[in-house]
Amino acid sequence: MENEEIVHQLLRVLKIRKGEKIIFFNGSGFDFEMRVDKLAGRYVSGKIIEKIKNGRDPKVDVHLYQSLIKKDKFEWVLEKCTELGVKFFHPMISERSIKTAFNMERALRIVQEATEQSGQDRVPEIKDIKKFNQAVEEIDRSSLNLLFDRSGKTAGDLKISKDGVVNIFIGPEGGFGESELNWAKEHDFIVASLGPRILRSETAAIVASALYLTLNNN
Repeated sequence: MENEEIVHQLLRVLKIRKGEKIIFFNGSGFDFEMRVDKLAGRYVSGKIIEKIKNGRDPKVDVHLYQSLIKKDKFEWVLEKCTELGVKFFHPMISERSIKTAFNMERALRIVQEATEQSGQDRVPEIKDIKKFNQAVEEIDRSSLNLLFDRSGKTAGDLKISKDGVVNIFIGPEGGFGESELNWAKEHDFIVASLGPRILRSETAAIVASALYLTLNNN
């Protein structure tokens, strides 16, 4: 193994020693357990001793349409929602968005590390930034399409659609504008609520994702 980043993590961060076992994944649906046989400078080698079916990825596909928010908050959403099982992130610019960009390279690194930490197999996809209206128009209306706002119905009462896809729209710090709520309703979205309290954007994203990934993946 000669990948400098992985070798650095094994030797300097995890402090792996000869004879220890480590687990790798490659998106195939299986984990591979390797016994370390040799450590030499920037080189690690070993033998695959077991191939294990990975069953930790969710059965429901959650697409999180997250309006761009402050850098640290947006990265928090990427990390925690990846741990929960979100596999598709759609960064979005909405009416009250203040941020209009993010660091894609750093974002990809965050979801990779969160996938490893949570023991899942598939690393989430991070899509290109879209404007709110465009994102709404492109949604398949046969899926469960939710826009979260305090004015909506209780989210826990909503069942997953037959295609097993949930599209979750989360607003920025100031929430969605009235015109955006109306636009979503015109495209058959359900305006859903997480309760009477005012949640931060990043909190709403994590709670909404957890709601559908934990209730529908047993």
